Amino acid sequence: MEVFGVVRDLLGDRSVSVQLAEASTARQVLKAVAIDHPALIGPVLEPDRGAPKEHFLLSLNGSRFLKNDDLDVPLPDNARLALIPALAGGADVQASCQTHPDAP
Repeated sequence: MEVFGVVRDLLGDRSVSVQLAEASTARQVLKAVAIDHPALIGPVLEPDRGAPKEHFLLSLNGSRFLKNDDLDVPLPDNARLALIPALAGGADVQASCQTHPDAP
């Protein structure tokens, strides 16, 4: 599983690997990662739920984000998961633009 942002900072690495039986689910992957990396429990992963906290997204094969209901569906062979912080913010472009007094 690839990790980004604060997750990468907590792990000190770009990815983590887990070995699970065939037909494993994303929830099983997250629970296995939590066992190996307990620092993620609380800040990133919900305790005892095997789910990312609300400000994190779980991507499957870079093509879609998994919702809570999707976490219990068996993953396809060679699935690639990515745990990504959901970033928000930024400034309103109009509010942040200033005009120069000498501009035409």
